[in-house]
Amino acid sequence: MSRMRRPSIAPCSAGITGRRTPAPAGIPNHWKVYFAVNDAAESIEVTRAGGGTVLREAREAEGVGVIASLADPYGAPFFIIQLALEID
Repeated sequence: MSRMRRPSIAPCSAGITGRRTPAPAGIPNHWKVYFAVNDAAESIEVTRAGGGTVLREAREAEGVGVIASLADPYGAPFFIIQLALEID
């Protein structure tokens, strides 16, 4: 596998939240991992160049920022978020 170029990652804090609604029947417990990035478009480009895939294209989440759902070359899903606000 080729060496993947690394997108710029935004400095941020992390947290854990629960679901607001029950998971649909048959969906096991799982984690959703979000990475804050400085440039969502660049991160998507880097993911594709490294053999990853876009599961859901980037979209604007009002008041939050730009969010996309991606998968690494092995199929493990993750999310990226380009926050609408600056984090110090």
